[in-house]
Amino acid sequence: CVCLCVCVFVFVYGCESAIFLIDFSSLLPQCIHFIKEAILATDLSKHFGDRKKYKELVEGHGFDVAKRAHVDLLRSIIMTSADLSAVTKPFPAQQRVAELVYSEFFEQGDLERAFGTKSEDLQDLMNRQKLADLPKMQIGFIDFVAGPVYETLAEQFEELKVLNTEVKRNRHDWEVLKEQGPYHFITPYEVLTAKTKSAVVGELHKRHEKKAEEEKK
Repeated sequence: CVCLCVCVFVFVYGCESAIFLIDFSSLLPQCIHFIKEAILATDLSKHFGDRKKYKELVEGHGFDVAKRAHVDLLRSIIMTSADLSAVTKPFPAQQRVAELVYSEFFEQGDLERAFGTKSEDLQDLMNRQKLADLPKMQIGFIDFVAGPVYETLAEQFEELKVLNTEVKRNRHDWEVLKEQGPYHFITPYEVLTAKTKSAVVGELHKRHEKKAEEEKK
């Protein structure tokens, strides 16, 4: 925890302020505050407001590193970009992360249905019956949540343009999968509830044959 606080403080104030280590205890509350703010920044309900302010500053060429509020805002944006960074990975990694994330949402939806919630009242990302629409949902996630973060960061920082490029490439790959028809994958829940490994393999083979038949039609 001490090391993390030191890193956060140096990031915010610069290496020349490292002399604070002589009396670290007096600055601990401030370091904890920075860490708390960085964590809360990943809450999407807060992020959308921060993203709008950041975009306006960048596009209006008003971002000033000398202003504490601007630096704090950038820290929040960077934290969220790290939280959403799966969309910048090579597509096989991005695809598997998306499958695991949606699997968790589907399991939550299963629990809510068990407590009486109707399937039609669930958000799509929590409705297991919408599994086939995963590419469409992921495209929406990139367009409205993740993508804009990297677009604005790329506008301010030349070094981060590669991340924006990767996000767009992944979006294209999801578009390709969407056009191929209903999406299928084995969720962790199905793996855990299968009686044997062969049952999972058999299910994968069955789905592959079904997809092949559909493509022939």
